[in-house]
Order: sequence, then C-alpha cells, then structure tokens
Amino acid sequence: MGCRQQIEFARVDRRHDAGERLKQFVLGEFLSRAHWIYSDGAPGGFDVERSLYQTTSGGYGKFPVDQRTGAMHWQDIGTRFRWVLLTIVLNDFAVNMGPISSRMAEAVCVLPMPEFMRVVDNPSPGYALEVSIGYPFIDYAPIPNFFGFGPGKFGVAVKLFSFYLTHDRRIRAVMEFAAAPRARKVFDFFGLDPVYGGADLLQMVSLGLFDPQGLHDTMDTSMLVEHCHVHQKLMDGTFKVWEDWLAESTF
Repeated sequence: MGCRQQIEFARVDRRHDAGERLKQFVLGEFLSRAHWIYSDGAPGGFDVERSLYQTTSGGYGKFPVDQRTGAMHWQDIGTRFRWVLLTIVLNDFAVNMGPISSRMAEAVCVLPMPEFMRVVDNPSPGYALEVSIGYPFIDYAPIPNFFGFGPGKFGVAVKLFSFYLTHDRRIRAVMEFAAAPRARKVFDFFGLDPVYGGADLLQMVSLGLFDPQGLHDTMDTSMLVEHCHVHQKLMDGTFKVWEDWLAESTF
C-alpha cells in the first residue's frame, strides 16, 4: 500500500538565498517546528520527541530529559549518529464514520538514518535543489490503539519528505509513503477484526458468492486517504511555520 502527495508549498523572496534557506529549514527546523494550536485550542501537526540513539562509532545512548523535545539536526545523522529514535504524535489523526469525525491521540516511532537523507544540486531538469528526509517506521504503537493497520501497526513502512526548489524560486513538496504487507485488519479487538473477519465469514457462508475484495479495496483506500489527510494538514500548517521562520531569522 502506498500514496504520493505533491504540494506547491511556497515561493522564496529574492531577498533570501533560496537554496541555503531551504536546506537550513528542512534539515534543522522542519520536524521540530511542525506543530501549532488551532483557533479551537486543539493541537495540530506533529509533536516530536527524541529518545535513544546509536553513534556512528557503534555506541548507544539516551538523550537527557531536557534535550528530548524536537528532532535532531539531520546533518548529525551519518556524522554523529547512526540512527535516532523519534516518537511522533500525530495531532491531526481522525477516525471518520459517515458525517462524524473524531480526533484521536495516535503516535508512531520512527528511526531516521543517513540512507533516508538526500541533498542534491540540480537533481533533474527544472529543479535547482532537492532536500529530502525520511524514515522507516518501528512496528510499535507508543499509544495503544484498537486499529489493525495504521500508527504503530505497519509491517514494514517508510515515509519520505522531499522539497524541490525550482529555478524560479518555487518550492514543491513531495511526500511518499509505502507499507507492506497490505492491510490484513481494519480493527484488532483481541486478535479479531469484525470488518475483514466478517467479510471473510460472509464469503465462506455464501460459498464464495460474496467477494470481499471490493470491501478490502474500499477500506484500504480510506486508510490511505486518512494518511494523506494528516500529512496535508501538516504541510498546510508548516507553510505558516516556514513564513514565520523566514521573518524571524537574520541571514
């Protein structure tokens, strides 16, 4: 299962060194600043905390309590750290049931490594710079949930955030997600899934007349749509964070 989102993120004023600003923001500020409070008082974006790490020399450690808020600087990945364990709270995760949408506290654990970072000048025609970061997911749910697929319930999954600077100073953000195997459960109530389990049972009692594939396709698509919804809100809010960061920074 996977999805790809492409967003026209921002345009850089000619007063700024566009390439250098973009690298500084993505590698040093993006994940640590990608959170805010909505007008109704609800939190939005990602809350990130770093905890464990492995150094490039093979040693292991834990960040002190007063140094855990936010992500590490990505330039430390591959030079100082081999990996860093991040816990990300997804503030905009919601469960939609018809016209009703309910926000839920969900979180994932991810493991940034140097293989998921890329900074390239002139990566392809039309682009002056690419700055990409990403991470694989850990198969662990920091906040227990009843989902059979989703935060902390992927088999193997990766997320990539790529920011491209065009020659006319526009920034395009591309987000890619892939997970395997395909979802086997919608919910997990002590090992039972009433949705896919019920569909399989109906197929059995109907002697194969009911094909559950259509239900699987619909439900799997809805899971990916929610993933895209969470990350669209992330980018919508991060645009304001980016503008505020440019305005407050002295270069």
